[in-house]
Amino acid sequence: MRTTTIAKLLGGLFGALTLGAGVTCQSASARDASSSGVESKALTRRLETFVQPFLQKWCAECHSGKDPEAELDLPRLFAKMPASKSLGLLLDVRDVLKDQEMPPDDEPAPSDEERQKMVDWVKKVIDLQKSNVDPGRVTMRRLSRVEYRNTVRDLFGVHEDVTQDFPSDDLGYGFDNNGDSLSISVLHLENYATAAHRVAEFAIVTEDTSKPKKRVFEAEDHKIRGRAARRGDYVAFSSHGTVEIPLDLPRAGDYVVKIRAYGQQAGDEPARMVIRVDGKRTSVVDVPAVRSKPGTYERKIRISGGKRKLGLSFVNDYFKGSKRRKDRRDRNLYIDYVEVIGPIDARPRSEAQKWIFEKDAGTGPTLQRARPILAEVMRRAWRRPVENAEVARITKLVEQAVEDGDSFEEGVQFALQAVLVSPHFLFRVEPSQRKGGAARDRIGLLGDYEIASRLSYFLWSSLPDERLRKLAREKKLSDPAVLTAEAKRLLQDGRADALATNFAGQWLELRSLEEMTPDPKRFPTYTPELRDAMRSETELFFREVLRENLNVLKLIDADFTFLNEKLAEHYGIRGVKGAEMRRVKLTDRRRGGLIGHASIQIVTSNPTRTSPVKRGKWLLENLLDDPPPPPEPGSNSFKPGSDVTVAATLREQLKAHRSSKACAVCHNRMDALGLALENYDAIGRWRDADHGTKIDATGILPGGRKLDGPISLKKELRRGNEFVRCLTKKLFLYAIGREVRPADELSIDGLLDSLGRRPTLTDIVLEVVKMDAFRRRLLLK
Repeated sequence: MRTTTIAKLLGGLFGALTLGAGVTCQSASARDASSSGVESKALTRRLETFVQPFLQKWCAECHSGKDPEAELDLPRLFAKMPASKSLGLLLDVRDVLKDQEMPPDDEPAPSDEERQKMVDWVKKVIDLQKSNVDPGRVTMRRLSRVEYRNTVRDLFGVHEDVTQDFPSDDLGYGFDNNGDSLSISVLHLENYATAAHRVAEFAIVTEDTSKPKKRVFEAEDHKIRGRAARRGDYVAFSSHGTVEIPLDLPRAGDYVVKIRAYGQQAGDEPARMVIRVDGKRTSVVDVPAVRSKPGTYERKIRISGGKRKLGLSFVNDYFKGSKRRKDRRDRNLYIDYVEVIGPIDARPRSEAQKWIFEKDAGTGPTLQRARPILAEVMRRAWRRPVENAEVARITKLVEQAVEDGDSFEEGVQFALQAVLVSPHFLFRVEPSQRKGGAARDRIGLLGDYEIASRLSYFLWSSLPDERLRKLAREKKLSDPAVLTAEAKRLLQDGRADALATNFAGQWLELRSLEEMTPDPKRFPTYTPELRDAMRSETELFFREVLRENLNVLKLIDADFTFLNEKLAEHYGIRGVKGAEMRRVKLTDRRRGGLIGHASIQIVTSNPTRTSPVKRGKWLLENLLDDPPPPPEPGSNSFKPGSDVTVAATLREQLKAHRSSKACAVCHNRMDALGLALENYDAIGRWRDADHGTKIDATGILPGGRKLDGPISLKKELRRGNEFVRCLTKKLFLYAIGREVRPADELSIDGLLDSLGRRPTLTDIVLEVVKMDAFRRRLLLK
């Protein structure tokens, strides 16, 4: 009955997906730019007298005709005043002209005055669209792995990772909380059921440790590594080797491991085995028993919950020929079965169990007792008020469990599983508040509970706390002043560290560190411990800029970082001792800021060498908001067989690659940016030469600006407003959970105008929270 019930509830997820299918990110068409009004008429005259001749002279040779470059026919686009559907192209034209990326460097170019006149005209046309901006719509999305893990942690105190078997989340625009990319599969459903079971067992303690569970693993269940083989009912070790047994344990606790084994004895000590959990040595067991009388050996071991690997290793192989005692010259080990019993330690009631049963009357009919308990659980887990019919449906499960002979607590535990596999828990649903007619009439303010969830999942990657729920009940979060105050409060909470680990971890691509494999022959000092310190440096640095309310440009150039002894040695910095990461003042400006972090250098390198192209592309995408388009088919950077492991050869190859006009458009800027980081090797160490050749870290940007190493690159990144704009857009993507549309670009323009030149991360976060796109949505027809 129980399995069938949970399966039906999981089946409801597909219904939720059907519901979500109609909730898309597409916005209603805004009205075309008005051709009336004095300003519009003036812009139209300017179009005819200046813009069209400008385009014909400087752009039409490439961007017109039957096969225009980038499929962009500019004279056709500007044959009349552009409509609002062309807003995205207008923004691209503005940015390309402003950054002097067009025309190409080897083509005639307009004067700075002409270029500025064109930029000013495009800006004014764009300004006409601002009154038509709508907040868009977000696809209904499920919780990401990180959000699920944080949610059950904050709701029930579950610190164990119950999501370790969940499929990886797909990324949309660089983040795993994008509604359009968060797919769901049968594997998700299976894992949701398993996770719900484990969370419910943790939250509500019903186990009887006087009757612990026994798990028996026979020889055929053992996975053999090394010199061992199955012989009948035993695994026989003829030399050093290991057997591995997979465990799936309900929780962390004390477990008894029993092993039936014997040794073929030789030498002056008995056969010996080592017990390991997940590769870590926990116990050493001498096995003096012999074949005629096998022994049973047991150890009490503390083991973490979830999926673990129990290993048993034969560690004292011995062989020495002897004519007198042939039976004592070869020591071997034989293992029969393994039994894992537990947990045997009594677990106290969890903190979650205390609040779950806080309203329990203790006596009375099952339904009457269960209703207030589950109503509160559902309100918190589903992040909204619940209807009586919903509570009645879940409460019925408790009654069924009790009728089947379970205790009341076990019945509530089972009902809790149903709550956790419901679409109302797994999905962040934002129902339309009302229906309307015209586009402007179909823009509605989100409900207070939906605003609470948007805010908490933005800043904490977790569900709203009690104060947010209270303000939502009182309908106060729709007040911008209250919402701003709450955003400030959440940022001061330790859970806001999620912005460093989850937001910055994805924005800066730090998650890729786990997958990077620098060549161990070229880089023997690179270890998992050093990798972890590199990631921690960047996360702690971001967190410090957030907590200390520092200007966001400190992310580009700072006089401090976070190091431990291993990472300091890697950088050649003296005076840092111990494994603990701590804030360190820098005297060398080359290390200050994100681009001086080894984590960034590794994720933008190849296993054997640096990659100026990858590094330049990373800078354009993640710090400058100017991602290059995909390369044309067949435009590989290097010829097959080219030796590009030496920096000088690499620079020559890139120069040859830029000789192609099609490639130069992107690579002129991308390569110059990437080459400025060539002093950092593939694992982030500073170098002045490579294979005896002095590093050349110079490059020329479009417009003639010269770069020479990381310090000049930092100056370039701080120039203008590109970095602040890029960071703002990344926070927008992460907060809203959908793509940035051209209409949003206009809103971000206004946001940046209000921020000024030296904003903090808090400043940007608060401005994003105030945006219509955060607080409102376009309603369904």
